Amino acid sequence: MENETTILIVDDIPGNVDVLRKTLEVEGYSISMAPSSEVALKIAPKIKPDLILMDVMMPGMDGFETCRKLNEDTVFENTPIIFVTGKAETEDVVDAFKSGGADYITKPFRDEEVLARVGTHLKLIQTIKTNECLVTDLKRAVLNLESAQQESLAKSQFLGRMSHELHTPLNAIIGFSELLSMRERDPLNEEQSESVDEIKKAGKHLLNLVDQVLEINKIDSGELKCVSQKVSLDAIISEAITSMSDLAEGECVSFDNLIDKNRDIFVNEDPGKIKQVFLNV
Repeated sequence: MENETTILIVDDIPGNVDVLRKTLEVEGYSISMAPSSEVALKIAPKIKPDLILMDVMMPGMDGFETCRKLNEDTVFENTPIIFVTGKAETEDVVDAFKSGGADYITKPFRDEEVLARVGTHLKLIQTIKTNECLVTDLKRAVLNLESAQQESLAKSQFLGRMSHELHTPLNAIIGFSELLSMRERDPLNEEQSESVDEIKKAGKHLLNLVDQVLEINKIDSGELKCVSQKVSLDAIISEAITSMSDLAEGECVSFDNLIDKNRDIFVNEDPGKIKQVFLNV
């Protein structure tokens, strides 16, 4: 069965093993058995039990020494080992925990106690495994977040440098095109004047695109600042229409502001950002 819980019983007395096996199989656990410590050390790495029930007094190596040897293997560092024995002196209990045992059940044991202790330790180990998975997922998420933040920072720095570098030549293009259209000596003919106007429009359009990239970059980096104030929506729309009129005319598009002049609309917002909304529309 997939996800079946396996319990290894280590005891040299067949009667004890049989009683424990019948008690645990009722709960659906898969049972493996080892008649000695030596056999347990051989089969445990192969079956990788979820929990081990260990007798203390056995011929040869006792349960405490077996427990210490199992705990030396990292495979069993989270495997609970419960001692089941007739030894109930305080020093025996202390030795059980010093050897790395998770719990201690004295004989003659009761089925209810065995099932309760086994169930508790299995739930505990499952909780530990779940928490380890959560910690692993959290570490992975943190690494992904740090990587994304580094990529975002690199992108922001690149966009900032690029936008700054583009501003200078674009302003120069717009400025020189305005000087060409304004010169009194040797004025431009009609065709040249139209060409210069197209250069100026294209330059302003590119400059606007660069500014939009900067705005988006500020939004992504959380650096965008807005100043809220009461502004006339009619005035903002009129400014936007005026700004786009030349470009619109070239595309044979006309704009009309149909807001009632006698009933102005006011909004509390950053006027530059509101105007940008209408320019984008």
